[in-house]
Amino acid sequence: MKPFRDADKVLFSLPVTRRWLEQVILALTMIGHASMRGVIEFMSDLLGVSISLGTVHNVHQRAAQRAMAINNSIDLSAIRVGLHDEIFQGTRPVLTGIDAASTYCYLLADEDHRDGDTWAIHLLDLQRQGLHPDFTVADAGTGLRAGQKLAWPDTPCHGDVFHICQQFETLANIWTRLASGVRTERKALEARLANPRRRCQDSLLIDRLDELRPLEARAHQRADDLRTLALWLERDVLSLAGPDLPTRQELFDFIVEQLRQRGPAKPAQRSARLRRRAGPEARRHRKRYCRRRASRTGNVPVAPQAGNLRRILAGMEPAACGHRPPVPRSLDCGFAGAARHSA
Repeated sequence: MKPFRDADKVLFSLPVTRRWLEQVILALTMIGHASMRGVIEFMSDLLGVSISLGTVHNVHQRAAQRAMAINNSIDLSAIRVGLHDEIFQGTRPVLTGIDAASTYCYLLADEDHRDGDTWAIHLLDLQRQGLHPDFTVADAGTGLRAGQKLAWPDTPCHGDVFHICQQFETLANIWTRLASGVRTERKALEARLANPRRRCQDSLLIDRLDELRPLEARAHQRADDLRTLALWLERDVLSLAGPDLPTRQELFDFIVEQLRQRGPAKPAQRSARLRRRAGPEARRHRKRYCRRRASRTGNVPVAPQAGNLRRILAGMEPAACGHRPPVPRSLDCGFAGAARHSA
């Protein structure tokens, strides 16, 4: 934009009234996201108007009361799908309801509790405004669902897809961290073996490495498999745009079957090598080895997490590859490779 030739030229004039000042206060906070003290500073520096913090608060309270009256007069009969959830302002729950089609917020109530009775009261009030949705979508909150069952017993409440994707992602992240922990321990043992100042029998270190190397490979493979399944669930099954319902159901059943194959199984039997190391002499060397401290040069103690991970993995062995069901065409990529949607 070109600079004005006369920067002091009056472009237009505004009649400044008390109502206009209140509009400026609301615009600064609601549009400009300014703090209340920032509003006070703006009014003083630019307009030469001195106001207090209580005045700013009272202006917002009066605006909230007027907005509440307007919201209570809105006809909600056109809403077909309602989205319900609970958010928090500090420790106080705020009950929320949004129209799925227009994203209009028809419920935003600050309450002391979020039990079934509190939800039922608000839902009955909304029903008097004409809200009769075909169904609602919500999480597994007990108070929310109990309140809808009391107020709208004939309205189904479907589950959301966010939490199932979040839990799947959390599971994949856990296995990624477990695999990283085993890799760290394996590298520490290799560094210990390469240190000429070590004071431990090489056989113990070598046996431990023999345990950790397949354990690390299995943990990384499990993490990659879960990450791929999570991407398929989120982007092929539960995405808004995608295949038809029968195809989605087929893909979902396939993912569930893959998870069941990776479910708990009978614990693996200890090998003959582990049984041989159960003797008194081996136990004494093991205790002496585990008491080493990392403060001594080249001595890195073995973390106990790998032993726990070995037992976890022993109970979660995948089924034999020969018995794995065929992969649907929509998911035609191997678990070991990158998912086609990962890019």
